[in-house]
Amino acid sequence: MRVFLSYHSQFLELAKLLSAKGHEICTHPEFVKILNDIDVKSVNLSEQITDAGKVESMLYAVDVLRAIPHVLKIVPSYPALDDASKRFVSKEVDAFLYQRLSNLAMIVSAIDTAKPDIVVLHNDVDPMQRTVALWARANGVPCVHVPHAIYIEETDRGPIGSDVHDIVTASFLASSGTYQSNWYMNRGVKPNVIRETGIPSINKKVVQLHKGKASAALGLNPGLPTITYASSWRQDTNILGCHSGVDEWYEKILDVVRSFPPNSVQLIVKTHPNSPSLQWHIDMAKNKDVRCLVTATHLDAVLGASDLLISYGPSNIVIDASFHPGIRLSCTHGFEGNPEIHKFGEDATVESVVNDIKKLLSVLPVNYAEFRTLFARHNDGKNSERIAKFVEDVANDKN
Repeated sequence: MRVFLSYHSQFLELAKLLSAKGHEICTHPEFVKILNDIDVKSVNLSEQITDAGKVESMLYAVDVLRAIPHVLKIVPSYPALDDASKRFVSKEVDAFLYQRLSNLAMIVSAIDTAKPDIVVLHNDVDPMQRTVALWARANGVPCVHVPHAIYIEETDRGPIGSDVHDIVTASFLASSGTYQSNWYMNRGVKPNVIRETGIPSINKKVVQLHKGKASAALGLNPGLPTITYASSWRQDTNILGCHSGVDEWYEKILDVVRSFPPNSVQLIVKTHPNSPSLQWHIDMAKNKDVRCLVTATHLDAVLGASDLLISYGPSNIVIDASFHPGIRLSCTHGFEGNPEIHKFGEDATVESVVNDIKKLLSVLPVNYAEFRTLFARHNDGKNSERIAKFVEDVANDKN
């Protein structure tokens, strides 16, 4: 069986398992190199593109651009657009679309030549992967979506259908647990195509990394209460996400830490590994004269050293942190259906946040087992094994 895998580090274990069972992996050239380094042979998708296919893809892009209604030429007249936006739409949009359309057409040409028996994606929303999922649908090839994270409801994301993540293209879903299964069923996915396998990003047993060792590894004082603030970035996947809440809350947290007596608490600022704003977080802390550790990596060490996690909104890091029994879990807002997660409230003041932190640090963490099970049903480290079995069952029409 030939399995197309999208390029994601969380699929490394899955690729090894499928290859060990005799299945052939087909994937992007960047992933091929990584797999070859761990002795997993794979088919390079880019090598499936013929010269004729490249020309055909470029001609397709030209045809689509010619067919686009001339309404694009009217857009620059809208008074709300700034000059840069008007220039882009009136003079640059064709060049922008041409490159992307030809790339999408080329991946269709390549995968049509590779002819995988099943497609496995970590995302079925972004243009490239959704194109692959649509190819699978058009050709009767099963497509399994293994989400790279859990998308969590938030009050400022609007009703179902208002966010790009509400688009469901894959034909099967490997779910992390009850919450994620229900989330997708609310968006039209049938229960019979969902299997709660767990997902690779949450694939570990309950652990407790010793606070002293974790703190020492990060250069922190294990004797001081450690507050970790998990920041975010603006979510532009729907119009309601276009606000300055991330900036405002980070400034607020820095002011909160400044309000504590010197050397009474220490702060870790954890940014997302893919966030482009690491340096901005560092500069903001310097401007506020707040001494802290800012990092995009070392998640387990950060959580092991933490006494309190504060997340901006309902983030997956809260679920990760629930595997570390010594942490108190909180967020600025979100997780409305989960009373065990403390919410500071979107209208919280510096004073109210300081008081809440003092209260949280003065008591033992609550039991987060029910919360963890809701979002991550399996925590035995065998999620990739269950996904591999699901992929085989789907390919053999045993789901």
